[in-house]
Amino acid sequence: MRAYFTQIKRRRLLKRRERLANANAEKLIANLTSHNRAEILSVLERFRPDQSGHDLIRVGPELDGGYLLPDDLAGIKALYSPGVSDTLGFDLEIANRGVPCFLADGTVNEPANMHKAMTFEKMMIGDGPTASFMTLESWVRRTAPPQGDLMLQMDIEGAEYDVLLDTPSSLLDRFRIIVVELHSIDGYLLDERRSVLGRFMDHLLKNHMICHVHPNNVLLPVNILGRMVPPIVELTLLRKDRVVNGVHDEALYPHPLDGPNISETPAINTPPFWREL
Repeated sequence: MRAYFTQIKRRRLLKRRERLANANAEKLIANLTSHNRAEILSVLERFRPDQSGHDLIRVGPELDGGYLLPDDLAGIKALYSPGVSDTLGFDLEIANRGVPCFLADGTVNEPANMHKAMTFEKMMIGDGPTASFMTLESWVRRTAPPQGDLMLQMDIEGAEYDVLLDTPSSLLDRFRIIVVELHSIDGYLLDERRSVLGRFMDHLLKNHMICHVHPNNVLLPVNILGRMVPPIVELTLLRKDRVVNGVHDEALYPHPLDGPNISETPAINTPPFWREL
C-alpha cells in the first residue's frame, strides 16, 4: 500500500512540474520574435532520426541505463562512459562482449561490481581544476588504442553541451557510435541558449547521423510552438560512413524496444517533436 501511495505522489509531483513548465513556456513564447520562432523550429528539425540500414538492439537494463544502438558493434575497440550511475548494466553488457570500458565520474566512488575489462577514474569530464577534471580529448588520447573505432555513452547531467562542443571533430570521428543524454532542451530553446543548442547539434551531425531518439519520462514534454518537446532526450548517433547506402527514410518512432526510464510514470509516446504533423 505504501508503494502505491508513493507512486501516486510522484505522479502528482510530475504533473505539477508539467503545469509549471508549460506556464513558464507560454510566458516566454509570448515575447518571442518571428526570428526567434524560426530559430527554434530550425533547431528542432535537427533532432530527426533517420534509418541507418542497421537494426536497432537494446543494450542495458529495461529501465534507466538501457539504450538502443545500431547493430554495428563488431570491431569497436573501446567504450568511453563518462557519468556513472548506480547500475553498470550498459557497460557490463559491452564489457561482456570483450570491449574494454573506460568509466569516469568525480561524484561517485568506483562501483563494486566492476568487470575485469573496466577501468574507472574518479574524475569529472570538462574544463575545471586539473586535480578533479579532465577533458574528453585528453582522456581518450591518453588511454585509447592507437587505431580503431570507439564508442561513447555520455550522461553528465547538462555538462554534455560544453564538453562535446570543446571536443574536436577529429576526435568525435573516432566514435563510431555516440549515445548522449541531453538535458534542459526546453530551457535552451526558450532563451538565448538556443543558438548554443543549434551549434551543438551541428557539431554532432557534421559526420554522424541520428538513428534513434528516446524521450526520458522523468519529466513530461513541454508545449513549444505546438511541438511537445521532452526536456530530456537520449540520442543515438552513428558515424555517416557506417550508414548503409541509399537509406534516407525517417526512423521508426517510438521503437518497439523502447521503454520508460522509470516505472512510476508512463512512457512518453508523444508525436515527433522535430517536425509539424
